[in-house]
Amino acid sequence: MKASDDVGQVVLGFDGGWRMQKLLQEAAGEAVRRETGLAIVMVSRAVLDPGLSASSRSSAEHRAETSAHRHLTRAAESVRARHPHLPVTTHHLTEEDARDATYPLASAQLLVVGTIGPHGRRAFSPESVSRILLRAARCPVLVVPHDVPIESRLRKHHTVTVGVGEQASEAGVLQAAWTEAQRRECDLALFHAYQDQSDDTPALSLRRAADRVADALAAADVHLGAGGYVVFGHDRPATALTRQARDTQLLVIGSRPGSLAGQVPGSVGLEIIGSLHCPLLVIPDPVPDPWSRSATRTATA
Repeated sequence: MKASDDVGQVVLGFDGGWRMQKLLQEAAGEAVRRETGLAIVMVSRAVLDPGLSASSRSSAEHRAETSAHRHLTRAAESVRARHPHLPVTTHHLTEEDARDATYPLASAQLLVVGTIGPHGRRAFSPESVSRILLRAARCPVLVVPHDVPIESRLRKHHTVTVGVGEQASEAGVLQAAWTEAQRRECDLALFHAYQDQSDDTPALSLRRAADRVADALAAADVHLGAGGYVVFGHDRPATALTRQARDTQLLVIGSRPGSLAGQVPGSVGLEIIGSLHCPLLVIPDPVPDPWSRSATRTATA
């Protein structure tokens, strides 16, 4: 496998914890599917203790760098043992580097992060490293739950599910989901959650939901074939998507910039992260290449 040194890698946000082995496998699998390289990134937080002398601060930074190098070396060796032909690089960034979206974040094709941070703490807290990476990323983000076995999920579920919302950018999200279904040789399920509007009859609410999905399909130029189907959920989007994710291999949703990083109120993606049953692929608006290229598409098994 050949991969560019500076364009389109899969970037994994890595913390060195024992829970990261499954995340390493997921990220490596995504790089293989995309025929690109894997960049494993660790971010060291700045030493802010005002009581430390300059020499003590320098020593703390040196220890952090040494520890990161050790963790990164082991992670790369673990990936290469499973995927000897996969190009793997490691990167130790400062918090400032990450905030400035330096290489390899600036050119990432996909950012992979987990739902659990160091010492078992939940990721995506306001000052977590995962939030720093999410603010820096300009690419799709794959959020991987820490407690769902990979082999079990791949064996049981053969569907990629895409959440169809109300935004004009849904066309690009549908195209991205179609691409992911093809990569995994899965069926494609379009899922739309709806709620009754005032004075609606149940039949009218369902008809409005069906029209919304039809409009999204037409805008995306995606034609559902034998392997594609539509599912409706009569509930809040976050609640309905969480329930639907129990029976799918991958859940795909669109997102406004900054939503996963907590910069946008009411983020559906941020709401469902704590109860994920499968990886969540979040496609930003506007949708980046290679998914933004329009073409006639047919979802097939």
